[in-house]
Parts: sequence; structure tokens; C-alpha cells
Amino acid sequence: MKKDFYDLLQIPENATTTWITRAYEQRLQAIEADASFSEATRAAALAEFGAAYRVLSSPLRKADYDAQRQKQREDADKAETRRTAMRRSLLLGVLLLVAGGYLGFEYRQKELAMQEQLREAAGREQQLAEFKRRELERQATLERERLESLRLEEERVERERRLREEEQRGKRFEADTSYKSPDQLAREKLDREAARRAQQAQDELDRNRAALELERQKRFLRESAQR
Repeated sequence: MKKDFYDLLQIPENATTTWITRAYEQRLQAIEADASFSEATRAAALAEFGAAYRVLSSPLRKADYDAQRQKQREDADKAETRRTAMRRSLLLGVLLLVAGGYLGFEYRQKELAMQEQLREAAGREQQLAEFKRRELERQATLERERLESLRLEEERVERERRLREEEQRGKRFEADTSYKSPDQLAREKLDREAARRAQQAQDELDRNRAALELERQKRFLRESAQR
């Protein structure tokens, strides 16, 4: 039904037959008295009011009309209920989507923060490992220097021992000159002096070499500390 007959006649649903007839007549009189209506408009309005009166003035047709009207209302209510449920479902879906996006964003942020913490921890471990490596190198260098110093000291002590032995033999030889000529004694003395000078030159060379090695090790430690 395009128009509601009760609204068209402006009567309630519980209107009596007399009430319906009086309302219909009033509508007809109003249409007839209204000069603004054209013939076509007046005819269409009379047809609408006549259809409404024929239906509502008959108890049987009115009952059928009320049943159809009630069914339309129920269908409209059901449709509205479905639309409301659909709107709620859409709203819930949007809320879930937004919540899911927010939770996903939060999870991603936490994951990125965790990755950053892991990278920082890895960096600290790498720095600690580098520090330990440099410390081991420093200790190894110090140990090599200590061993080299011990070796040089042992060599010095050994050279001094040999030198003392040579001097003692020289003294014994000088004391016992009964079987040696003066030229032989002079040559032996020159040889001993040459040997002593050669030993002193070797000692000086060893000290210079040890000093250079020590300076090289110190320079290596400074460069390692700067890295």
C-alpha cells in the first residue's frame, strides 16, 4: 500500500463506521471546495479517498487491510531489526579491526623495542669481548717482555761468568810466564783486550735491541688502547 488509509482520512484505527463515513464526507467537501485543485488532481484525490472509504467502511475489507497493515509493520520492524543488527555487526567489526590494528601496532612496537635491546646487548657483548681480547694481548705482551728480560739477564750473567773465568785464566797465565815469551804474552793480552771489547760491544748491542723491542711493545699497547 502506497498510502495509509487511516492517515489519508485522518482517523484512528479504532474508528467506528459512522466516524469513517463522516471523515470521508468531510474530505470530499474539502476537495470540492478547494479551487486550487485541477480536474486531474481532484479526480486522483477523490479516487484515493474513495478507495480508503470502500476498504475501511466494510468490516471484512477493513479486517483484511488491518491484517496486511500489521504484517507490513512487522516486516518493517523485522527489516529495521536486521538493519540494526547489521549496523551493530559492522560497528563491532570496525571496532575489532581498530583494536586489532592497535594491538598489532603495540606488538610491533614491543617487538622493535626487544630487537633494539638485543642489538644493544650484542653490542655490549662485542665491546666486552674486544676489551677481553685487548687485555689478553696486553698480558701476553707483558709476559713476552718479562721472558725476554729474563733471557737477557741470564745471557748477561752468563757473559759475566765467562768473562770472569777468562780473566781468572788470564791472571793464571800471567802468573805463570816461565814458559812463554814476552811476544806471546803481549799477543795473549791483546787478544784478551779484543775479546773484552767485542763482549762489551755485544752487550751494548743487546741492550739497544732490548730497548727497541720494549719501545715497540709499548707503541703496540698504545695503539691497541686507542682503537
